Amino acid sequence: MSRPLLSICIVNWNTCGLLRECLASIHADPASKNWEVIVVDNASSDDSIEMVRTEFSQVRLLISSTNLGFVGANNWAMGEALADYWVLLNSDTRVEIGSLSVLVDFLDQHPEAAVVGPKLIRNDGSIQPSFGVTPSFLSEFANKLLLHKVFPAIKFGNGGFTHFCEVGWVTGACLMVRKCTGKKVGLLDSTFFMFYEDLEWCIRIVKNGGRIFYCPTSLVVHVGGQSTRKNFTEMLILSHKSLIYLYEKHFNRVQFFLLGLMVPVEMTIRSVIWSLTYCLQPARRDEAGQRLRAYWYIIRGAKEAPNYIDRINH
Repeated sequence: MSRPLLSICIVNWNTCGLLRECLASIHADPASKNWEVIVVDNASSDDSIEMVRTEFSQVRLLISSTNLGFVGANNWAMGEALADYWVLLNSDTRVEIGSLSVLVDFLDQHPEAAVVGPKLIRNDGSIQPSFGVTPSFLSEFANKLLLHKVFPAIKFGNGGFTHFCEVGWVTGACLMVRKCTGKKVGLLDSTFFMFYEDLEWCIRIVKNGGRIFYCPTSLVVHVGGQSTRKNFTEMLILSHKSLIYLYEKHFNRVQFFLLGLMVPVEMTIRSVIWSLTYCLQPARRDEAGQRLRAYWYIIRGAKEAPNYIDRINH
């Protein structure tokens, strides 16, 4: 095989069925003969490894004995990638035929672009927010008051999800980046295990002069959160810790301190909302209970909070 045009990096942890659909959607595209697909398996206990070996022998399979997280596994895959364009792609996605080629063509035609992301839709066809503005102190302060729920432009900008636009970040569920950009700014920050690592990477790329674009003519179906729903309380706590690290890295000390003061306020507001949900929507009581438990640990700053990373690697 000659040098591939595109390297697609997929991280898998116990999502065998979804991974099968993802790989099938990639290889249904005639252009895939010029791509390489790299799957990093994060110590799955299901049939993922055997499935890839038997059904998709053309895939480069990297097997880890421990769960490296989204960051560690993607960095491993990118370190092995041969193409000049890399794609980070979640295992719970399905790529529409021609969509990755649209992104490749965009980077070919726009040398100023460092990163481009597609439109994401859910299984029911609704649009999933997949990009946003570069976070600022004021926007994050507003987010702590949940104002972005009322005024989405605070987080997602005014472009809407149907128009091509330049953005501050695109989600790592499907993100195409130039290899030279990764070499220039470095790979994903290994301090993250998962959550907000894609946002932090985009912040670094923009700070180094890169430009990021959203391309709605490329379409990817994203089921979303399939490998994280099993330990939802731990996931929320880990997500919070990742966001706090992002603040510490990219905001000054005063801003970091003030945002830290807002954490109990945010968690209290969320607790009120989800307490009402628990009482009024019996079908969502399990989710509400897990959220309330996570918010309580976060408010207390409890060291005994469940540690997801320890759980999955022991």
